[in-house]
Amino acid sequence: MSKELGNKLHQLRTSMDFTQQQIADQIRVDRSTYSNYERAVTEPDVKTIILLAKIFGVDPNELLAGSEDFSKVAEPASIPVYSLSKDEKSIIIRYRLLDKKQQKAISEYIDGYLSDNK
Repeated sequence: MSKELGNKLHQLRTSMDFTQQQIADQIRVDRSTYSNYERAVTEPDVKTIILLAKIFGVDPNELLAGSEDFSKVAEPASIPVYSLSKDEKSIIIRYRLLDKKQQKAISEYIDGYLSDNK
């Protein structure tokens, strides 16, 4: 089992102030399963690694590559994650799991909604 992968997952999750349950819910596994990934008891499959990389905003290869420090990845797009509510964090996680076309559609919907409600 890769202790480095487990450490990276833990470091990314905690630096972004997500709970194990929040991540587990989004990748559709039990919290204990996700905990096992962080503790290097088991390793996620490739599909799960891709989902985790999307959630954390990193390239899947970065999760699998040597020992890289992710301590500075906590604020993607300069949004202070620590100030987001639980619901906002959940929305960000789910948004990252969408493909580019779906993300664009959601952004356009929000823009239209905001324009209509001014």
